[in-house]
Amino acid sequence: MREEITGSNLLFDVTIEGVGGLHHPDQPSSAYDYGASMWRAPASPTAATNLLIVRGRGWKFKNVAFDCPVDAAAVQLSRNALSTTSEYDASHAVFENCRFLSGKYGIDDAGGANHVIVKDCEFAGMTTAAIFGSSTSVANPRAWQILRNYFPADVSSLGNATHIDLSLNESLIADNFFGTVLSTAKYIDLTGGNGNIVTRNLLMGAYDTGDYVPGTGDTWAGNQSLSASFGGNDAQGRTLSVPAAAT
Repeated sequence: MREEITGSNLLFDVTIEGVGGLHHPDQPSSAYDYGASMWRAPASPTAATNLLIVRGRGWKFKNVAFDCPVDAAAVQLSRNALSTTSEYDASHAVFENCRFLSGKYGIDDAGGANHVIVKDCEFAGMTTAAIFGSSTSVANPRAWQILRNYFPADVSSLGNATHIDLSLNESLIADNFFGTVLSTAKYIDLTGGNGNIVTRNLLMGAYDTGDYVPGTGDTWAGNQSLSASFGGNDAQGRTLSVPAAAT
């Protein structure tokens, strides 16, 4: 599919489910069927345009591969401060078993959606951030669950510049695999957030605030990091406390 769409703010609980493989739909010859659930930008896209802007609550995405724009997001979750039929609020979105490939952002939160679930997804080759917050104009995004996702290491241009850059409140980041990033950029940056739990993740890079930036009042513990730790590791490399500044 090659589309750029702005969803209606009056449509709630929409499900978009891909039927087919999550591979790029190359067609070696006319004898082959595409058979892939890949969402791509149009052949001549408008600059800095998201593939989809979600403005209604409860949208769900399952088994979809996104060929992300080089200058925008695959999916932007939009929220404004208006009311009645003028309100946008993409809270309660779910992303399950999706792939986000080679763009500026995978998911962009613009406004502060809450109760978003991102699980069992892959984010690879993002030049700015895989999961990003471009605006907290209404509120900080809160009560997110980012679970069992794969952020591959920087091999064959699959690394992300940053994996998560989002001012989360009261959210859970658990059981994810965070590979090396493209350069010296941060792996996770929760600056401006508060009260999150970050646990049972595999963390490449240095376990300090040069690579991992906690929000205020966060609990980071029980992660796996084999690097030198300024926040404290046990003998098996499990983190014992939030990242601390390198000394």
